Amino acid sequence: MQDENRLIAQSLSYRLATASRFLINRLNRNFKENDLSITYEQFRIMIRLWKEDGLTQGQIAALTGKDEPSVSRLINNMIKRNLIKRLPHPEDRRTNLIFLTEEGKNIQHELYVQYRKTTEEALQGVSASELDTCLKVLDTVTKNLA
Repeated sequence: MQDENRLIAQSLSYRLATASRFLINRLNRNFKENDLSITYEQFRIMIRLWKEDGLTQGQIAALTGKDEPSVSRLINNMIKRNLIKRLPHPEDRRTNLIFLTEEGKNIQHELYVQYRKTTEEALQGVSASELDTCLKVLDTVTKNLA
């Protein structure tokens, strides 16, 4: 059993999950400490809307790799916080389009400041070449499993 535990702790999946969890927790903490009422998952949606405002919920789900019910809950919370709004699609009554509010647009810069700060914290002691190698390996893993 001890060998199995050591094997798991040294595995790619365990280390990726652990690093991801710590990174997301730190980002959420940095957002909160700077009075940014948003989570990492909501930030991912905001990024998509900053690139292309007026997406459907289905498009957001596909772009973020999340299922539609999860995206729906995130969107509902973001509407309550006045970060985004739903508007009817002009050509399809069954579909709504998701748009940023002025508040959602106005916090973009500060969210990116905290994102960069968190990334810098995470990469302390990591050289540019090590980061490049890591990103290439992660891209290969993603491609292999997609």
